Amino acid sequence: MAGFRSDANAIVAVVSGVDQLTIKNTGVATAAAAAVSGKDLTTFDQSFGLGQTWQNLTASRALGTTYTNTTGKSIVLFVSANTNAFSNLRFTVNGNLFYGSDQSSGYNNSLMIVVPPGGTYTAAMGAGTQVLSYWWELR
Repeated sequence: MAGFRSDANAIVAVVSGVDQLTIKNTGVATAAAAAVSGKDLTTFDQSFGLGQTWQNLTASRALGTTYTNTTGKSIVLFVSANTNAFSNLRFTVNGNLFYGSDQSSGYNNSLMIVVPPGGTYTAAMGAGTQVLSYWWELR
């Protein structure tokens, strides 16, 4: 279970089974500004979203191809594609299938998903001729 609480001086993130992280109201996470119970701040930079940027990978990605997340952090995918058939966009992550709602031919289907470190992932349309519109990754 996760939760947040705040007071005038800090925001505290509490996640069941994970150490508590307190970030003081300085706008910068430094050793002086953050108190980590039981963990060293060297692991702080492995946190999801920190040091990551959105990258447009449309030119280097293809629908139906399997990729591996080698970043050491979870990444977020945003893919948009269309087809000439009534279909949906599907992600397969580590062998698990996730899919969006069906759309009529010619309309973009868009879907977002998180891929864990070391995870394999594929995006594909369920039917018809696939056309990739956008492929962005937060990595």
